[in-house]
Amino acid sequence: PLVLHIALDKAESWDVWGDRSGATLRGSTGARWRYAGLLASDARGTPIDAHMEGEEGGLVMVVEDSGAAYPITVDPVLGEETKLTASDADTSDYFGVVVSGAGDVNGDGYGDIIVGASYDDEGGTDAGAAYVYHGSATGMDAGSETKILASDGGFSDRFGASVSGAGDVNGDGYDDVLIGAPHDSIDFISDAGSA
Repeated sequence: PLVLHIALDKAESWDVWGDRSGATLRGSTGARWRYAGLLASDARGTPIDAHMEGEEGGLVMVVEDSGAAYPITVDPVLGEETKLTASDADTSDYFGVVVSGAGDVNGDGYGDIIVGASYDDEGGTDAGAAYVYHGSATGMDAGSETKILASDGGFSDRFGASVSGAGDVNGDGYDDVLIGAPHDSIDFISDAGSA
């Protein structure tokens, strides 16, 4: 096989994932990166099996090139690992209690995500909230945060206890989201729930 050795001078440590499709890298400052999406193909565009291995001093990409037509393209993606936190995080908001793919809510061609924070207090004690983050060519854009509160949110509704992408329910070309509030009280019925 074709073997590519990658020196990792700036990384302090690295771990190859169990399925050997990528690796997590850590720097001395605590920054983390992901080597992922390892794809390989030959000159005919035929996919070729490839995987990563760790070695002292770096990583190895192994490409099974038997019968492949050269030149071969090896295309992993190196990106910073993003830890999402709410920009207005507060004690016991439970940000991340649920997460889901949201589809492409802004229509830019990249998948977006939705994150529940069912104990957020902005709309009242434990009223809850959800946050949408947009994907981009470089990964998740933490700066694209949109916070969603229930229009009629109230005490202990726990809006954001469940979240999901819903597809394009109104046919406008943009994907939509669904957010649950299991403790919402409706017409004096306690904890009737809503979405």
